[in-house]
Amino acid sequence: MVRFFLDHAAGEIPARSAREPIMQQSIGSRDAAPDTFKAFTDKYGEIAGLWEGLAQAVDKAGPLDTKMRELVKLGIAVGQFHETAARSHIRRAVAAGADRAELEQVVLLSATMCGLPRAVAGWQWIDEELRRAAQTG
Repeated sequence: MVRFFLDHAAGEIPARSAREPIMQQSIGSRDAAPDTFKAFTDKYGEIAGLWEGLAQAVDKAGPLDTKMRELVKLGIAVGQFHETAARSHIRRAVAAGADRAELEQVVLLSATMCGLPRAVAGWQWIDEELRRAAQTG
């Protein structure tokens, strides 16, 4: 990880094609990214590359599998009342094999740490995302 940052601090930022896997992991695909996100990464490629490298390094830093990492990130997003991030991690957790019961347990666990209103909002986001996925199937 240190090598990554030293290399990139010296100006060796990965080309978009090298950053693409992280974008796909983060948001599904570059085409599915919000226009603002695309514009930001186009304008500030160096910063985006460093951020994406950190995200990749953190994902590899421990024993948690993809589904568990996404469930943890969902709990953090609910705790921060960050709807966009929560919805993204709901979709990614489902793609990694999480079911409704697992998603809902994360929200229930967050209630004691973050408060019932945030947990209820998280529960609503789960329901809406699962309904949307079922409709677009």
